[in-house]
Amino acid sequence: MGVIDVSVLNLSGRYFHFQVKPEQSAADLKSLVASSWKVPYMCLKISVEMRVVEDDEIVASLCESGRELEVSALVVSEKLYDAIKNGRLVERAAALTALPQIAQPGDGRALGKP
Repeated sequence: MGVIDVSVLNLSGRYFHFQVKPEQSAADLKSLVASSWKVPYMCLKISVEMRVVEDDEIVASLCESGRELEVSALVVSEKLYDAIKNGRLVERAAALTALPQIAQPGDGRALGKP
């Protein structure tokens, strides 16, 4: 089996296309999407047919046809703010580095404000 053509749909309805090897993990796919979208990996959720995909799942197991896969992707900021508040030092540092990419002006959650 060569590669799987993956179409990633975002909330605005725009598709992004990638080719991945069947043995790659969902984490690998998330890394491609995060890099392409320029969003922090920790804030990205992907789903297939309305089911959130775990990082350790293998792409081939998500693809019934064996050749094409459609994935929905969503940027979720809650994990970032949780890492700032409750994470280990390494997680906090990664979250703080990613914060400027995600935080909206006036969002005080990183400072513990509602």
